[in-house]
Amino acid sequence: MVWRFGLPTSQRQLARDLDEKELRNHAPTWERRFALLDRVWRKRLQGAPEVPPIVTSAWHALTRSAGRVAVAELAQSLGCSRKRLTAGFREHVGLPPKSLARIIHFHRVVQCLVASEGERLS
Repeated sequence: MVWRFGLPTSQRQLARDLDEKELRNHAPTWERRFALLDRVWRKRLQGAPEVPPIVTSAWHALTRSAGRVAVAELAQSLGCSRKRLTAGFREHVGLPPKSLARIIHFHRVVQCLVASEGERLS
């Protein structure tokens, strides 16, 4: 993320996409503001490059395994190098597959804790 003038570049772009007058006139409530954001993001994503099949397949493998598959093993199963997989993830997801695996695993742990309703998990 690049910072300029006190705001990340992505936030400045979003501010340009969201006309302040439009926000006041057409989105006086939070529900309407989020609907407006959804429209802006959908419009921006229409021009986004297509995600390569390797990245999509890796994403699904990580979610199926709850983040418990090694990146090297994943890359080998997809027929690419770990470096190529990581570069694809950085470009299209925004973080490397190992970081995503940690997030997915953490999310799964949280789900288990919530489902346990305070019971001991050990």
